[in-house]
Amino acid sequence: MIKKIALSLTLILPLCFSFRTLLPAEEFEGHPLKIARGKVSSIDWVASKIELKWFSGSVEMPSDTVIFKLADKAVVYKNYKKIQFTEVKTSDRVRMHYYEDPATGSLKVVNIEVLTNDANIPP
Repeated sequence: MIKKIALSLTLILPLCFSFRTLLPAEEFEGHPLKIARGKVSSIDWVASKIELKWFSGSVEMPSDTVIFKLADKAVVYKNYKKIQFTEVKTSDRVRMHYYEDPATGSLKVVNIEVLTNDANIPP
């Protein structure tokens, strides 16, 4: 019995830690993170900015359009794989983790998840 539990833990724990690296922390460099979901309406790859039609709640009605700036250490994922920011396209559905930079007042994105067609916008 103990051997089975130990074997299970040795198989499961590495998976938990590998998936944890894909999930953003609840804060980034001391700043609490918030979540934004919606469709990309425009991208400026040179200035590292992304404009998002932000959806509120479970309704796919844009409540606002907001411009975010990528943080220096921002990571972009699609299908649980890292991709380049330049691979994000307008009209992509995304979930982003961001914080408000107190020095500039801008919204800084630390994590972008490009959602596939079968993924839902709400949590």
